[in-house]
Amino acid sequence: MSPPPPLAIGGGVPFPISSANRAIKVEYTRLVHVALQDQAPESDHRLRHPIVYFLQNQAPKKVWERMLFEQFADSSLGSDERYSHLPRTIPLILLLCKAAVKVAHQKLDLIKTDEAEMAEYELWHRDYQKFLEVTVFLLIGVELFRKKSYAEALVYLVYSSQCNKELLLRGPARGHSQELLANYRRACLLVSQEQSEHLPGPLFTTKLNTRAAALFEAGSKAAVSEGLEILMELVVPCMPFLLASDAADGTQEADLAAVETVRNCWCSYLDQEMEPPILEKLTEFLPKLLDCCGETRSFCPPPRLPSCSTQELCERFRRVVTSQKHTPSNGT
Repeated sequence: MSPPPPLAIGGGVPFPISSANRAIKVEYTRLVHVALQDQAPESDHRLRHPIVYFLQNQAPKKVWERMLFEQFADSSLGSDERYSHLPRTIPLILLLCKAAVKVAHQKLDLIKTDEAEMAEYELWHRDYQKFLEVTVFLLIGVELFRKKSYAEALVYLVYSSQCNKELLLRGPARGHSQELLANYRRACLLVSQEQSEHLPGPLFTTKLNTRAAALFEAGSKAAVSEGLEILMELVVPCMPFLLASDAADGTQEADLAAVETVRNCWCSYLDQEMEPPILEKLTEFLPKLLDCCGETRSFCPPPRLPSCSTQELCERFRRVVTSQKHTPSNGT
């Protein structure tokens, strides 16, 4: 990204107003530095502050400028976690905080924003909130995946991937890499026996499709019904998302291969002998699996969990991305 324009804040005013002006400039300079820094995959600077997100996405100046002044205009500035190391019991610090709030309010009053610009500002805010939501759902999904709670994880991962794709339509830096989300989404769905032999422990041997197939092969009425329910409630609804993968984001080939693996698994049962009631259930189910390309289903948001601090969010994201090297790149 190219460096943004300098922040215009007047000088020649008495202390503590002059110090407040300088504090705002220093914070702006810090955020620009963070936005321009090269970042490792496990350290996403956009999670650290909305202005970093705005700058990396080339948001209009009025958007990030208003955000910056609103940050300082917040009367709770003194309790912001980013400044928790400052000794706020010192009267001078409290005086500076009050001055910064006053300066920020003055600057906000000077920013002339018409209705259209305000709508754009709110849109950027919604995009950033959605970006954070995508991140939290991704983290929860991966954490559930690591606990082998694949059914629960899939709901979070699919919803995260769905929302992330909407963000990416508006710009490549609006969301996360689809490949990061797709790897775990596919891993929840299936794994072949041949591939599982090369993976550590039972982690990759009880994915949803494999679990559903094992229940179906058990042969009892209850097990067959449970296996097909897993498919209908979780696996089949994911098929349209896999089929709609974009070649540009590098996930299409692996997603299409996952779809074919699921379909081949269930079509192969037609060559096997089975009780007529089970065969009847299979023949009723197969058309839904084979003809699901036009049945795109919108997943409801999964249960929301309490929000976490910026520091905790960044740390959880670092752990998830770092752990991805232990997950095969093809998601199986």
